Amino acid sequence: MPKMSPAKFIKLFFILTLSTLPSHVRADALLDFTAVYQVEKYDSDIGRTTYQLQQDAGTAHFSMRTELTGFFALFRKDRIKEDSWLSLSNGELKLQRYSYIHEGSKRDRNTQISIQWPAQPGDGVASGSHAGKSIRFDVSPGVRDALSFQLSLMRDAARDDQVMDYAVLSKDELKHYTFKRAGTDTLTIGGRDITTLVVERQSGERTTRLWLAPEYQYTPVKIELIEDDDSDTLMRIDALTLNGKRVL
Repeated sequence: MPKMSPAKFIKLFFILTLSTLPSHVRADALLDFTAVYQVEKYDSDIGRTTYQLQQDAGTAHFSMRTELTGFFALFRKDRIKEDSWLSLSNGELKLQRYSYIHEGSKRDRNTQISIQWPAQPGDGVASGSHAGKSIRFDVSPGVRDALSFQLSLMRDAARDDQVMDYAVLSKDELKHYTFKRAGTDTLTIGGRDITTLVVERQSGERTTRLWLAPEYQYTPVKIELIEDDDSDTLMRIDALTLNGKRVL
């Protein structure tokens, strides 16, 4: 075997290492994160919401927890727990299971969905229940739920997509969420000016507007729901952790 200089050995090792990295390691892969938001409704602070993404060995768990705070918490004990479980392969997320639980409500608002995928690539079957009634849909591999579409939105925004469209399992319906770019905006958060990408979704008289921060993997730092030209609900980020490191 011919001798190899240390420099050539290091170069070869580097090339071999890159060639054997898992294929899902790519520029637009999301880091694990925890984002905490203050929730306002009609200009009053009403709650706190925490989003968290955790990934491990080809799987991803995305969760949301919301609870009332302050004055409203004296009269209601509502708490919402929302979870998405996805598989991750070749850089693509595939929804496996979804759960929405609303505690403290007199009405049954809960949703449980699981998806059976065929052994070969193709459409799957989503089944489960919403508000005590059975549901069943044929779904494509790109389907999302009302929570996990946010992960796709963050990744697609990073790829400079102008229009982002998602098939979404929402309660007992299969809907399409379409977001469009609406310019940029600079927000002051934690004493820092942060440039954001603004995206919007129009649904009837309701507009959902998100401010995504490119320097923080397009994590939403502000979310606004507008109904009949009046701001209904507003979420502002309080804290953001990426891969265990506090950045906001």
